[in-house]
Amino acid sequence: MKKLTALIAMIMVVGVVGLSQAFACMPPSNSLPARARTSVAEETPKLESSQAAYEPAFKSFDRRDLAGRYASTATATFFDPTANRTQYATCIGIVTFDGRGHFIDREVHSYDGVIVRDEFIGTYTLSSEGHGRMHFVGENETYDYEFVVSNDLKEITYLVMLEVPGLVSNGTLKKQ
Repeated sequence: MKKLTALIAMIMVVGVVGLSQAFACMPPSNSLPARARTSVAEETPKLESSQAAYEPAFKSFDRRDLAGRYASTATATFFDPTANRTQYATCIGIVTFDGRGHFIDREVHSYDGVIVRDEFIGTYTLSSEGHGRMHFVGENETYDYEFVVSNDLKEITYLVMLEVPGLVSNGTLKKQ
């Protein structure tokens, strides 16, 4: 019973302290003398017309901006319901963009420890906002990446777009 009484007393003290802090943060009342009141207009700084219309300048991107070699690293997980297990993959590689919408990708994969080397060619697009798509063509397979550029085109983050239930794969490209 003593603990319950102490708990109720503590709740009341916290409640009173909380209320007093809430009242301390309230704006001045209209019952104050006129010289003690401040209007909202007086408190808010005026923006000059050039500041009011300010929008940050965004760089506009173009496929010509994407040129050169990038180091690639990616991971993937795949849940195989037939085997009731998750499989893992890691990939590293070099992607070379030509600035005209084409690329070459040379990769080394580890699929649950099995090493596979691949080479792909492909095309890419890059929107003015920095969002793009890569279409890969390899021996007996094609697939796509959705990506975004960042850090003044020094880094690309991508998501592998394979319509395989249970597959999640993403990675980054970093300018060499």
